[in-house]
This record gives sequence, structure tokens and C-alpha cells, in this order.
Amino acid sequence: LQFLSESLLCVSIPRVLPIHHGGVGSTAVNGAVISFLFDLSLGLTAYLVKDNQFIFSATSRISIQFKKPLYSKSVFCFAKIESIKRNLIYAKAWIENEESTVFADAEGILFTKSK
Repeated sequence: LQFLSESLLCVSIPRVLPIHHGGVGSTAVNGAVISFLFDLSLGLTAYLVKDNQFIFSATSRISIQFKKPLYSKSVFCFAKIESIKRNLIYAKAWIENEESTVFADAEGILFTKSK
């Protein structure tokens, strides 16, 4: 996990292993792994909120668009906050390989509860 700026974070798999592969005999990264990275990175955007008073946050909704199979040695999932309304965080995330090609993107809503 890296907080790249006040508004951007990155969760990565530095070295894709066979356990990350999906499908029968495929070496593409499994869709479940990509979905997990989206859930994790979107959830972590709560830490990007300045002066937050959250006691917890939970993913309420994720919409994922897979663009093409991800054949890569490394995987990078970037996430950022689009907006905050009351106790909801609206965030976006995308998956890239080591050459900065986007393979999937997602939008998510986080429910938060404050102190």
C-alpha cells in the first residue's frame, strides 16, 4: 500500500504468481483477485479524508468494468475520492500493469460512521 498523494493511493501485487491466475489454464490475473484489489483500494480511500472522525467504513457498492484480460508481471490498483456526501464516500479505482495500461476500472460507494 502506498499513499501517493493526499488524493491518490495504490495497492499492488509486485509479482504475479500462479495463485493469482484465473480460468482453466489461463495465465491472466483472476477476476476475483482484481475484484479484491478494487474492494481493498476503494475501502482504503477513507484514509484519504482529511481530519476524518470515522470509527469505521464499509463498502456499500462496487461497479466493475473489465476491459481486457490482464496478463502482467505486476498489478497496480489506484484509487481516489470523487466526492463525499454526508456519510458516503464516492470513489473511483483502476487497474494498470507495469506499462500503465488500464485493464479494468471501478466505481464504489463507502458507507462511513463517525465518532
